[in-house]
Amino acid sequence: MFHTIVRNLDTTKNIEQHYTLPAVNAVICAYEQSLGNFNTWDYEIINHPKVVWSLTTVTCGDFCAFRDDLPTPVMRTWAIESYIAARKET
Repeated sequence: MFHTIVRNLDTTKNIEQHYTLPAVNAVICAYEQSLGNFNTWDYEIINHPKVVWSLTTVTCGDFCAFRDDLPTPVMRTWAIESYIAARKET
């Protein structure tokens, strides 16, 4: 069973959304719901145009989650902190 934590990287608040979905599905749901689209059966999961994969995360718009296949929590924590720091610098 999946437990994915999605973070909105565009806010100054530490907002987390919890989903029982794989990471890519969870970030798409968070993104679409932020736009007011709650028709989950209409989401474009396979080829969503806003999905970006990185080494450790998957993002959709400003929503980010750790990939499901990462080995350790330490690696995931380091990756998200590095990503947030890089976004603040730009």
